[in-house]
Amino acid sequence: MRVPLSQAELASLIGCTREAVEQKLREWRQRGLIATGNRSIRVLRVRELARTARVAMPDFESAQGGHGRSFPHPGAA
Repeated sequence: MRVPLSQAELASLIGCTREAVEQKLREWRQRGLIATGNRSIRVLRVRELARTARVAMPDFESAQGGHGRSFPHPGAA
């Protein structure tokens, strides 16, 4: 799955800084979950990334004062 977004665009969509996005993407690249380049993010291991993101969201929600955005589970209708 390829997502055509820059880090700045992704940060704007989810309501956080580009630096926070960069840090998380770097971590996920090192774990082999994603590949990045040319203003895009390619998800290599969808299920593991979804599981990781669900665990991380409570931290994101509290850091955003309860105003973080929620996205549907992959494969949800």
